[in-house]
Amino acid sequence: MDIKDLDLKGLNIKKEKIKELLYFDKQGWLKELNEVKVFFKKFEKDFPVELWYEFNKMYRAVQEY
Repeated sequence: MDIKDLDLKGLNIKKEKIKELLYFDKQGWLKELNEVKVFFKKFEKDFPVELWYEFNKMYRAVQEY
């Protein structure tokens, strides 16, 4: 998302602060998701398929960002 796409009229917030608030640490998220995956795998076949589906959906979304 580009900051110019936001309507900031009436807000007394510096653009630098907005950029800081909207920052997305892709590598940090991928690292965290890989750690979550290791944790999830500990449950083996008892882990719900639906949660794997949601996890994989999130992982792909982060990778594609």
